[in-house]
Amino acid sequence: MLNNFIFFIFFEIILLSIIGWGFFVNKVFFKSENFTLIGFFGLSGLTFISLFSSIFFKHYYLHNVIILFIGILFIIFFSLNNFKNTKYLKHIILLSLVLF
Repeated sequence: MLNNFIFFIFFEIILLSIIGWGFFVNKVFFKSENFTLIGFFGLSGLTFISLFSSIFFKHYYLHNVIILFIGILFIIFFSLNNFKNTKYLKHIILLSLVLF
C-alpha cells in the first residue's frame, strides 16, 4: 500500500514537472495559447536538456532532482502569473487522479 502511494506521488511530481517545463518552453520559444501542446513541449524540452547535458556530465540522482525541482518552480511561477494556466493545471491534476 505504501509503495502504491509513493508511486502515485512520484507520478504527480514528474507530471507537474513536465508541464512546468512545457510552460517554460512555450513561453520562451513558441508563445502559443494552445494548451494541448504543453506536455509535448515539456517532453521535448526535457529531452533536449538530457541530450545536451549528457555530453558534459553524467546524469545521477541529484541531477534528476534538480531538473524536477526546476520544473515544479516553473509550474508554480507560470500558474501564479496567469489564471488560464491555473485552470488548465487543475484539469490536468483532476484527470490524472481519475485515470490513475
